[in-house]
Amino acid sequence: MITWVKKARGLLILLLGLFLIQGCSDESNSESTGSFTIEITGDVNKTIEGTAIFGGATDPETNQSGFVLVMSTADDPEQSSGTSEGVWIGTDDSDRPGEGTYSLLNTDNYEEGDSGFWGFSFLNEGQQMSTIIYSTSGSVEITSSSSDNVSGTFTMQAEGFRTSGQGSEEITVTLSGDFSAIGGNAFVPGSF
Repeated sequence: MITWVKKARGLLILLLGLFLIQGCSDESNSESTGSFTIEITGDVNKTIEGTAIFGGATDPETNQSGFVLVMSTADDPEQSSGTSEGVWIGTDDSDRPGEGTYSLLNTDNYEEGDSGFWGFSFLNEGQQMSTIIYSTSGSVEITSSSSDNVSGTFTMQAEGFRTSGQGSEEITVTLSGDFSAIGGNAFVPGSF
């Protein structure tokens, strides 16, 4: 599942504004929306809030299926735009995780089939500056898990790059958040 993230880093940095989140909830959730709040500290300091969905996703390069939690600032995750910000947390295990605490692993060392979760995020810091970050460590606590809703909290230490018209620089941040995600199908963009 994470293969495309590792291979496409350079391209992802160039295409930060072009990411796509596609989710569709079942009829029982048509009246509800998931939500999240994330506090970001370190080389970026901000709070983001928005819509949260979860579901299965497939790596377009390896056809590996996995579970993905998608948190997006777009009003409608199906219509994300270049100004949207988002956080993806996932695992190669395609089963919805049960209640419990799970490790967030270093994305650089994550291999297909590893036990634990990976994470990455796109952030906007103005019209000419964008950031992409990858988990280095952390944890995800799932406090409620059903076919309709996955809720919990997470803390993710992350490294990445801030890009601007002036070039790019390495950054380190910590993301701490809570989420209540509705069930659906989460699509994570692969190689463009």
